[in-house]
Amino acid sequence: MNTLTLGQIIDELEQRYPQDLAETWDQVGIHFGDRTRSVSKIMTALDIRHNVIDEAIAQQVDTIIVHHPPIFQPIQRFDTSRENIRLYQKIIQHNINVYALHTNLDIAWNGMNDWIAEQLGLTCVESTLPLDEAGNPGIGRIGLLPSPLSREDLLTHVKQVFKLQHLVVMEQTPKAQYQRIAVLGGSGAEYVQDAANAQADAFITGDISYHRGHSCYDANLLTIDVGHYIEAIFIPKMATLLKKLAHESQWDVTVIESQSPTTPFETIIF
Repeated sequence: MNTLTLGQIIDELEQRYPQDLAETWDQVGIHFGDRTRSVSKIMTALDIRHNVIDEAIAQQVDTIIVHHPPIFQPIQRFDTSRENIRLYQKIIQHNINVYALHTNLDIAWNGMNDWIAEQLGLTCVESTLPLDEAGNPGIGRIGLLPSPLSREDLLTHVKQVFKLQHLVVMEQTPKAQYQRIAVLGGSGAEYVQDAANAQADAFITGDISYHRGHSCYDANLLTIDVGHYIEAIFIPKMATLLKKLAHESQWDVTVIESQSPTTPFETIIF
């Protein structure tokens, strides 16, 4: 077995999910630590929250591979009376590396949106947007259900796949059946017209605001808001990939999945 550094992990991940695929506003890459640090225990997580860091400390994790970057805005003052600064302080005090793959993972092949399409059982999956000159896809995916479903059956399927108690839907004119499905994990309502242009029967995404909802309603398809937390599929999928890399490269490393929930929402059924 070989001693592993954070840089070695990054090199392998960026072969698959290059940083230059990320949106210009995104903050992918190293948030804490540096490439030379040794790594012996990795945890995969969707978000960096206090409960996730406490779990990492308890499990003696030295590296977290996360989907949502923890630092988006410049830090003006390291004032530990602020919640986010206390979180950063805890990470630094315990020498935990944090590396984020976000929109680069959303866009790249075999990334977030391919995983979501796989969960739904879609076949013939392709990029919702045209490929660029290098053959890279756009940020969404579109594919076919094994057979057409009624509106009710499609909504039931989506609820079951993502283990949801409710769905928010927007559709002006329901169709007799639905088979061509577009997906975009996270906040994807701004891409509804791309899904419509790709002749999707339905578009599955999350975090749709009231006014974006009007645009979705006006599009010629069924839009389903499944929330942002379906991206928690990152946790097992990234862990599986890291274990595969560890086996192939003979890395002496342990990989675990975070068990700490990070969704801020609670659904109350009356």
